Amino acid sequence: MIRSHERFYSNELADVDASRIVAQPSNRGTGVAIIAALLHLLKSDPGAIVGFFPSDHYFADDAAFATTVRLAIEVSRKHPDSIVLLGAKPQWPEVEYGWIEPGASMTSGSGKPLFNVNRFWGKPPLAEARHLMKTGGLWNTFVTIGYAECIAETVNRYRAVGSL
Repeated sequence: MIRSHERFYSNELADVDASRIVAQPSNRGTGVAIIAALLHLLKSDPGAIVGFFPSDHYFADDAAFATTVRLAIEVSRKHPDSIVLLGAKPQWPEVEYGWIEPGASMTSGSGKPLFNVNRFWGKPPLAEARHLMKTGGLWNTFVTIGYAECIAETVNRYRAVGSL
């Protein structure tokens, strides 16, 4: 959260312990917000499972989304060294969204499809978006769930090689 937006979220968080709220003094981007939240959480609960939910998404079926989030938490518990990233079946070859190219199938035990990630595509050109859509690519929702420590280690590993 950004401190300058406090008027939008302060009432909704009135019942939340203030020590659990992390607000950026100014907007430094999503990556910095995630890292700040992770560092804060790791101090108080290093074994926590955490979820990041971008605020600019709409899910038409709230119950199905909640079921998927619960499944992602279960998968995180069973695979503590993995991060669950939710993809959405594309409705059109959108060039303003990031895409996920699914890799090998994994078993989730729930009957829901679960895949490793083969590759990420950031806002591909139209021809590539059409190809991704035809070959089973997914829109990247950036809804991310996993153990805080695993996510922090992944961020650190990619930061160390200059990928972030």
